[in-house]
Amino acid sequence: MIRHWKRHVMPIIETVRPRRIMEIGADWGWTTREALAWCRSNDARMDVVDPSPRPELHEELAKFDKSLYRYHAL
Repeated sequence: MIRHWKRHVMPIIETVRPRRIMEIGADWGWTTREALAWCRSNDARMDVVDPSPRPELHEELAKFDKSLYRYHAL
C-alpha cells in the first residue's frame, strides 16, 4: 500500500480530512508510519489492526505518541 500513498491515498485523506483512520493489515508499518504522521499533523487518531504483525510494525509504532493510535491484535 505504501506505493500508493502519495498518488492515491494521501489525496483522499487530504480531501476528506478524517478525524479517525483505520488500517487493517499493517504488515511492516510503512503506510502506518505515513498515516500516523498525517494524524499527528492534523489532530486525528488511528486504529491499527493486524492479526500477525511483523516486529517492524511495533518499531514504527514506537516512534509515535500512544495517544495518536490504538493497536488491536486479533
